[in-house]
Amino acid sequence: MMTAISARDRDLNPVGALQADYASSATHPTGVDLDPDASMALKSGSSTGSSPQPNVDMGSLETATFANSHAPAALKALPSPEPDAVRDIVLASLDDDRATEIVSIDLAGRSPIADFMIIANGASTRQVSAMAQHIRDKLSDAGVKQIRVEGMPQCDWVFIDAGDVVVNLFRPEVRDFYQLEKMWLEPMEDSSRSLELV
Repeated sequence: MMTAISARDRDLNPVGALQADYASSATHPTGVDLDPDASMALKSGSSTGSSPQPNVDMGSLETATFANSHAPAALKALPSPEPDAVRDIVLASLDDDRATEIVSIDLAGRSPIADFMIIANGASTRQVSAMAQHIRDKLSDAGVKQIRVEGMPQCDWVFIDAGDVVVNLFRPEVRDFYQLEKMWLEPMEDSSRSLELV
């Protein structure tokens, strides 16, 4: 039969009392078997006919509790990179994916939508899709938050909003139709400073 733990014994040996509580409970409080290699101990002679109980390792319990309490510190978000750094990440990713006709337009002080606009071509919808996915992944890894991607199902024109940097990825014929560079550069008096061919 189970041995009752008096209040005085609990005060003198709280760890032992906790072990006894685990042994007498029907299920582990956390729902997790902290000692998977241990066999299930069958209780015999109990008038209540309790079911098999897991063998709980108190050291493992303490380790798991410590790890859980410190998990948020290990998952701190990266600081968001500066606009120049975001632009460089995008340009490097496009270069790796063999994008063509890459253009970077400086919008700082000229438009509230972003500091930089980057335009590039992909030879096919498949390449445009791959370029967009790689840019999104690399920016996310660098700590850029709330990246918005539009146009992925068709991939004729994919727009990526990374906050301070926006990216437009086109198939060549779609880019020729919309003439996006012309739309942004014509109102600017000093277009030579704003347009950078990469």
